Amino acid sequence: MAWADSKALNATKRQAFIQALEQRGVPYALGRCDAGEVDALNILQATFEAMRRAVAALELATGASTEHAWVDGNADPGLKCPVTTVIKGDAKVPCIGAASIIAKEARDAEMTQLAGRYRHYGFEHNAGYGTPKHLAALADHGPCLEHRLSFAPVRKAVVHGRHQRGRDAEDRAVVLLESKGLNIVARNWSGRRGELDIVADNGLELVVVEVRSRKDSVDPLETLVSRSKWNSIQRATAELLYRCRLEDRFVRFDVVASKGDELEWLEDAWRPS
Repeated sequence: MAWADSKALNATKRQAFIQALEQRGVPYALGRCDAGEVDALNILQATFEAMRRAVAALELATGASTEHAWVDGNADPGLKCPVTTVIKGDAKVPCIGAASIIAKEARDAEMTQLAGRYRHYGFEHNAGYGTPKHLAALADHGPCLEHRLSFAPVRKAVVHGRHQRGRDAEDRAVVLLESKGLNIVARNWSGRRGELDIVADNGLELVVVEVRSRKDSVDPLETLVSRSKWNSIQRATAELLYRCRLEDRFVRFDVVASKGDELEWLEDAWRPS
């Protein structure tokens, strides 16, 4: 059976190769880590974890223990079997090349599915890579749930999001918080359950900040009387903590109120019931 690494074959040839494997009864399995795990572990450790999951899935599917593994690169991912590492192994070792083809096709298929859910980013064309059009979409629309927050362009899009409503107040709120020693973790973070204006870290706890504009002497908290608003903030916070694997962190909820050029920072302004 002819083979080559995934980079040397187009989609039609990759699909034909996988079909040939399946016709011959060659078993294979996939392992994956989601964006939140990559953010929590870093890209290298997440890759190792995905390798371990793939081996575990293969053993489960075949009922056999792995006797030996060939790994692309120069590091043992921590498998429970002897390992041979090969730098640029996908172009040198047939079984590594086959694995790269299977992984490439699975990933591209997933990106095509995501393109239907997140239409702004052109995932069906860029497969999630940092093409100019993809980066432009990030700048215009901010990241979606499948973007890695640890990837610099995504982090920039989060912190410097394009949401225009209250932009000036949020800009000045960020300056105020940073001047007080807080590190801005995310800005205009948007999830399935809601949006958070600013998320900061004061070294002891995460600080979720809602930025409000007020007129005259109106108490800024009076503009947040809606129970649904607080519930949305709370749900979005829970989602952020889960995605970034920060469930063990304490969280405080603050409000920064803007009136003209004046800012009022209300620390620990409310507590979820």
